[in-house]
Amino acid sequence: MQKTKVALVGAGFITDVHMESYHRFIPEAEVVAVYARKPEKAKAFAEKYKIPQWYHDLDSVINDSGCDVVDICLPNYLHADATLKAASAGKHIIIEKPLAVTLEEADACLQKSRSKIDVCRRALLCTQI
Repeated sequence: MQKTKVALVGAGFITDVHMESYHRFIPEAEVVAVYARKPEKAKAFAEKYKIPQWYHDLDSVINDSGCDVVDICLPNYLHADATLKAASAGKHIIIEKPLAVTLEEADACLQKSRSKIDVCRRALLCTQI
């Protein structure tokens, strides 16, 4: 079985929770990279969980890590920027609420991600029938 490659964007408390969830409940996921603004924090998190790649540049983790999914674990005010960059790169996105802190940011995120949202909505509908 080929695993889904995940890049974690953030290295704080909630990222620890997401790592635990991947380990315990989602064996099909492989965390391949982690990002933090401070290089030493990214490196420490990667070493703690034996993640092969760490980054301190958001564009690099999204575009160069080989990930399929970007799991955004950042403070709320940084959600929109990370979501827009991941959507522009064609990545699947996991993000907790809120999507953004303003309606304008949320609209931009939804517009950029529209095709993926429609695909997910159809897939969810099919699995419910």
